[in-house]
Amino acid sequence: MTRSARLAVVLETAIVLTIALCLWTPWDRAGDATSSSVNMLWLSLPMMLSHHGMALVYVTNTVTICTLMISALGALLAILGRVRGQSVVWAVGIFLFACSVAILMPVWTAVGFLGAALLLLALRVRFTAMQPMRPLAAVLRE
Repeated sequence: MTRSARLAVVLETAIVLTIALCLWTPWDRAGDATSSSVNMLWLSLPMMLSHHGMALVYVTNTVTICTLMISALGALLAILGRVRGQSVVWAVGIFLFACSVAILMPVWTAVGFLGAALLLLALRVRFTAMQPMRPLAAVLRE
């Protein structure tokens, strides 16, 4: 295994661990449960939009569907980047997926998570090369 491949494995593992750590957020659950749930973007975004005259159920469904579409687009771009061996396309796909995951986090945790994900993705694109692979292997890898 080359040095570049080892670094790629380390950075991809760091991205997965960052997602897991920010979704877990034990420091958020230390407070009151009601304040914790109000701070989540998925719950606060529909509430903010519903104050502008839209029905809460409609806004919640719209936010959920848009988030699912963004995560699917991110996953497809990440797979396409692996198939073609293009690190930048892969990083854009992973970042879109990370944005869709960030909606499940409290606001400040999401900001920190997106910053950390952007840093790790920039390091991955800058310092490691990505080899093209077959579509089935790319799907399994992602």
